[in-house]
Amino acid sequence: MNLSDYRPIVYPLGFILIVFSHWIANNLQELIHALGTSVTFTVLTVLLGVPMLLFCIALVKKRGHGTVPKN
Repeated sequence: MNLSDYRPIVYPLGFILIVFSHWIANNLQELIHALGTSVTFTVLTVLLGVPMLLFCIALVKKRGHGTVPKN
């Protein structure tokens, strides 16, 4: 994002996290139900699937340009 400092986006991102946390579950019973049903698939997709996809795209782009560092 070419930011010179991270601090201007801390409060907006914190606010978004709080809103989304209440959107998923308003209380503990809803949270336990959500974790047992749909959240597991969502977490696996968002925390594993998306980063792996982005990593693979980055590798393909680097190989296309011939700038893959050799170890």
